[in-house]
Amino acid sequence: MVVFDQQALQTLGPREFVHTLARELRLPGLLSNAPPEAKSTEALSRWVRTDLPTWLAQRLADGSTRNANGYPAWVVMNTYVAGDRPLLWAEGLDEVVAALCGVRDANESAADITQLRWLFIASHPAALPLTGVSRCDEDLSREDMLRQDFINCFRIAWRSVLKDDVLDDPILGFIFKQAVAARHDRPVRKALAVNVREAVRAAYEEAGR
Repeated sequence: MVVFDQQALQTLGPREFVHTLARELRLPGLLSNAPPEAKSTEALSRWVRTDLPTWLAQRLADGSTRNANGYPAWVVMNTYVAGDRPLLWAEGLDEVVAALCGVRDANESAADITQLRWLFIASHPAALPLTGVSRCDEDLSREDMLRQDFINCFRIAWRSVLKDDVLDDPILGFIFKQAVAARHDRPVRKALAVNVREAVRAAYEEAGR
C-alpha cells in the first residue's frame, strides 16, 4: 500500500508522482527506464494523460509478472483539508491521477492498469478528479452504518490478501464488537480502521507474502 498525503499531492509534479509510486511499489527497471520527460514537440496534455500512464502501466506489468502475489496494490490519496477547504493539487497532478484511474476523453485511449486499487479520502467528491468513472462513495459522518461498513471494508481488504478465504458476517460482527470495545478514547472509525489494517497485515505476514 502506498499513501500520498496532502503535502505530497500539493507538491509532486506528474512525473515525480508516477516515479514515487513506482519506487514505493518497488517496481523493477527504474534505474534504466525512468519516466519520460515532457517533449517540446507534443502537447503537454499528451505527456500527462498518455505518456506517463503508459510508462507506469509497463512497469506494473513487469512487476506483477515477477511478483503476482503483491497485486492488486492499494494507492491511498488523502486529499482531506481541514475546514472544508479545497485541496490545491500540484500542477498537472490531478490530470495524471485521473488518467491512471481510467478517466479519458472520447478520443483518448486509457492505460489499462489493473494492478492498482485507488482509495480517495476527501471531504467532498467534487474535490476529486474522477468525473465520468464509476466509484463508491462513503459518507463517514453516518454512525448508523458502522457495523456493515466495517464488515464490507474488512472483507474487501481480507480478500485482497487471501483471495480464497471467506469470512461470514457473524464472525466479522464479533470482530466488530471486539474492536469497538477495545477502542479506548480513539474515535470509533479510526479504531475500526486500525483493526482492519492490523488484521490484514497479520494475515499477509502469516501467508508469507
